[in-house]
Amino acid sequence: MGRYPLLTRKEARERLHVSESTLDRLVRSGAITRFRVSQRSTRIDPLSVDDYLARCRVPAAVPAARGQAA
Repeated sequence: MGRYPLLTRKEARERLHVSESTLDRLVRSGAITRFRVSQRSTRIDPLSVDDYLARCRVPAAVPAARGQAA
C-alpha cells in the first residue's frame, strides 16, 4: 500500500459521491478500510475505495435488436 497516498475523509467522500454518514456506514461495515493516523485524524485506503466501487458496479444493459422480442 505504500505506493498509494491515503485519502482524507473528504477526498474519499468526493471519490465515492456519498455523504459523510454514508462513508461512516461503509467504514463501520468493513467495506472501506480506515487508518487512524493520530488520535483525532483518520485516512481512507484508496484501494479499498476502488475495490468497493468495482464490487458495486452494475453492468450496462444491452439493448435488444430491432424486431426481436426482449
